[in-house]
Amino acid sequence: MRTTVRSAGYAIVAALILSVSIILAIEMAKVTVVDRNAESVQTLMTIVAHLTAAERLDRIQHEEKGKCGPRPEQISERGKAFIRQHEGLRLDQYYDSIGYAIGYGMHTWQGMPVTRTYPNSPTEADVEDEFETQLVTYAHIVTQSTCAPLTSSMFDALVSVAWNTGRVNTSIVRKVDQGRAVDVRDFLMTATTQSRRNRVLVNRRLREYIMFTGDYDLAMNRQMPAEQLLQHMSYGN
Repeated sequence: MRTTVRSAGYAIVAALILSVSIILAIEMAKVTVVDRNAESVQTLMTIVAHLTAAERLDRIQHEEKGKCGPRPEQISERGKAFIRQHEGLRLDQYYDSIGYAIGYGMHTWQGMPVTRTYPNSPTEADVEDEFETQLVTYAHIVTQSTCAPLTSSMFDALVSVAWNTGRVNTSIVRKVDQGRAVDVRDFLMTATTQSRRNRVLVNRRLREYIMFTGDYDLAMNRQMPAEQLLQHMSYGN
């Protein structure tokens, strides 16, 4: 009888110990979850703080960009005429060193790459519409690249460079923003193909430089070869 009671007592004690252990385990698990949640919240707050700081910096930079000197928002009609003259109008796809192009040297059409079959038979009016649309992008490249004041002729010349190369080279941008004189050598830095001087690009860069200085008539005088253009500049070989 005593043995039975003692066994029952042991069983009760063991059950109580097991119950306490289970309760402690549950409470510890809760604490762990709370701690992990707290860590997650802290991490989230840190990320949000970083994002807010990044957004704040972007806003400051945007505001600083708004303090840049006056410049045109879009290329002028004479600037457009210059690009048309040098690119030439093609209503059928052709292949150049970069890939298929159409119109005035456009490698994309309505946001899609030009291919051998796309776009399908555009009209001259279609090309002009797409030309106007794409010019907005290249004007934006210029305004985002420089901060100094720009005259209409300077802006037009830089948009032409960007249209042809996809950007405005660092040498020009640095000098413009520092208020230093830009010379023809800065333009000729991008007159190469595969590190070799390209006569066609030399001719274009010379004329873009002349347009940059404000002489549209001379820049678009196709009767004057590049060699004679050099005589109008303080540039030596």
